[in-house]
Amino acid sequence: MVSTWGPPVGTDRLASWVDEVVTRKWDRWDAARVFHVASAGQDGWVPYRTDVPPHRLQLNDATPAPGACAPAANAYHVMQALSFVASRVPWLQDRYARLAGIPRLLEPLLLN
Repeated sequence: MVSTWGPPVGTDRLASWVDEVVTRKWDRWDAARVFHVASAGQDGWVPYRTDVPPHRLQLNDATPAPGACAPAANAYHVMQALSFVASRVPWLQDRYARLAGIPRLLEPLLLN
């Protein structure tokens, strides 16, 4: 059976996608949060550092991300992590823009 949610998403592929795609469209700190929600089912805050890739930013005050399917096995699970982080953006206009942009962010995971 062929998955409609693209090829499997492993940790290395997830890290590369977060560092390159999500960081370019959002910011490195929310990209790091997406990585942690998708890979470990945990959310928290990440320090303001630019000397390491976003997926390597340490998660602080980690708490379980309700509904997270971690580790993410496909683009659907990653979409849940994106939605989780985007829905917690405090500014409504930015929140809705990020939620609306999720399909575009997922394209590289679905096509490769």
